[in-house]
Amino acid sequence: AIVDKISSYRSPTEDDIVFVRHAIAYDEQAISVLDAEINVIMVQLEQVRLRKRLHQENIRQHQSLITLARRIPPEVLATIFELCAEGGWTRAPLVASHVCSAWRKATEYPRVWSYLYIDCGLGNPLAKTQFWLSRVHQSPLHITLDLPADALSAGDVLSALFERSTQWKSIIIRTHDLVQLNHALSLMHHPFPQLQQLDCVTRCAPEGDLVDFSALHDAPSLNRLNIDQPNLPSWNIPFNLTNLYLVLSSARLVMNPVTASRWTGMLGNLFGLKHLTLELSIGAGYHYELDTAQVVELPQLESLTLVIPSTLLEIFGNIHAPALRRFMLRCFLEPQHASPGALIRRFLESSPRVELLELYDIDLPREELAQCFTLLPHLEELRLHDCDVSDNELQLLHGPTGLCPNLARLDVRWCVHLTGSALVQLVRSRVRPGMDKPTPAFQQATEIEEVAAINCLHVKEQDVLDIAEFTTCRLVMRTSDDFCRSSGCCLNERYRQRMRLRHGITFGQRNPPLSRIVL
Repeated sequence: AIVDKISSYRSPTEDDIVFVRHAIAYDEQAISVLDAEINVIMVQLEQVRLRKRLHQENIRQHQSLITLARRIPPEVLATIFELCAEGGWTRAPLVASHVCSAWRKATEYPRVWSYLYIDCGLGNPLAKTQFWLSRVHQSPLHITLDLPADALSAGDVLSALFERSTQWKSIIIRTHDLVQLNHALSLMHHPFPQLQQLDCVTRCAPEGDLVDFSALHDAPSLNRLNIDQPNLPSWNIPFNLTNLYLVLSSARLVMNPVTASRWTGMLGNLFGLKHLTLELSIGAGYHYELDTAQVVELPQLESLTLVIPSTLLEIFGNIHAPALRRFMLRCFLEPQHASPGALIRRFLESSPRVELLELYDIDLPREELAQCFTLLPHLEELRLHDCDVSDNELQLLHGPTGLCPNLARLDVRWCVHLTGSALVQLVRSRVRPGMDKPTPAFQQATEIEEVAAINCLHVKEQDVLDIAEFTTCRLVMRTSDDFCRSSGCCLNERYRQRMRLRHGITFGQRNPPLSRIVL
C-alpha cells in the first residue's frame, strides 16, 4: 500500500508525488471501467423494471375484470343508486349512467328514477320533467317541486306531473308565499291512490290565511303532512291524517303569538291523528297566548314531540291524549319564568299509558319529577337531558316494588347532581335472583336492560364498569332518532377514546363486563 511506502512523518519527495499520481490514475481508470459496468447493469435493471411494470399493469387490468363492483348484480347497483337519490342526491341515476356500461345498465331500472327534483326557476324544467318521467315508467314517484315567484313554466310542469298522478308516493312543494302554495294545491284535483306524504314549505304565510287542501279529496292513502311556515296554519283537510309534522320557522324578530284558540282549532278535527310533532325555530320570538281554556281531544294520539322555547311550555296543556305512549318535550336553552312541573304532571295524569318520556333541558324541580314518577306505571324508557334529577329521585325507582316498575331503559345526560353509585344501585336493585320462577316480590319490576350515561359529572369510569356487571351501559348517542346529533352536545369522543384505551375495550368484545359497554 502507498501509505506503507511513504512515511507521514516527513515531507513527500518528487518521487513520492510521481508514485502517488500514478496510483490515483490507476484507480480512476478502474472506476471508469466500473461505471461502464454499472451503466450496463442499470440499463438491464431498467429493462427488468419495465417488464415488471408491464406485468403489474396486466395484473391491475385482470383484477379489474373480477372486482366486486363488476360482479355486483345490476339490481343491487340499482338499489344503491336509488338509496343515493332517496338521501337527497336526486341526480344520482343521471351521473351513474355516464360512468360505464354496467352502471348504465343498472340505471335502466325504472325505480332508480323515482326521486324527481324540479326547480321551476332554473333551466328548462319541463324538458327535465319529461325526460325523468320517460325513464321512471310505472314506478312510484317522490317529487320535490320548487316554485319561485317568477316561475313561468310551473303550470306546464304541473300538468306533466299530473298525468302521472296515480304514481305519486310523496311530494314536497316549496313556495315563497301562501298564494303560490294554494294555487298549486288547487290544481291537484286528480286521483292520487298511492300518495302518502305531502310536504308544504312556504316562507310567507300571513296570520289567519287558509291552507286549502280541498282539492285533495281523492287521496285515500294520504296520511302524513309536513308543514313548514311562519305561523300556525288554518286549513280544511279532506283526508285522514295520522302523522303531522309542523315546523314554525321565521327570521323575523317580532312574531304573532301562538294562540291557544288557533292551536286547538288546527287540531280540532284531527281525530285520527297518531303522531304529532311541533318544532319552532330558535330565537324567532314566539310566545304562547292562552286565550281559551278549550282542550282538544286527540283520542288516538300515540306520539307527541314538542321542540319549543320555554315561552310555549303551556301549549300541551290544551291537549288531551289518553292513548299517548311517547312524550318528548325538548326546550330551548332560554330562561324559564315558571316551573312547568304542574303542567307536565296534569298532562301525565290525563295520559296514563306513557311508555317513553323524554325531558330535554327542562328545569323541573326534584319534587315535581318525583311526583311525575308516580304517574308513570307503564313507563319503559326514561330520557333526561340536563335535568335536576338527584340520587333521591332515582331511589324511588329501586327494587321490585319501586315506582315505574316497567322501566327497562334509562338515558341520562348532563345530569350533574346524579352520581354513578346511584345508577349502580338502581340496576342492582332491579336484578332478579337466580331462580327458575320469580318470587311474588319480583313479579312486579322489570330488570334494567340498558343505562346510558353521557357527560354526567359524577359518573366515574368505575361506575360504568360496575353497571356493565349487570346490564348494558352505553356511553354514546343512539344510532337513530337522537335529538343531540343535530347539536353535537353529547359526542364525548375524548372520554370514549380514553375509556377504550385504558380498559382495552375493542369492537366485538365478547367477555363481560367489557362486552356490555357500548362506546
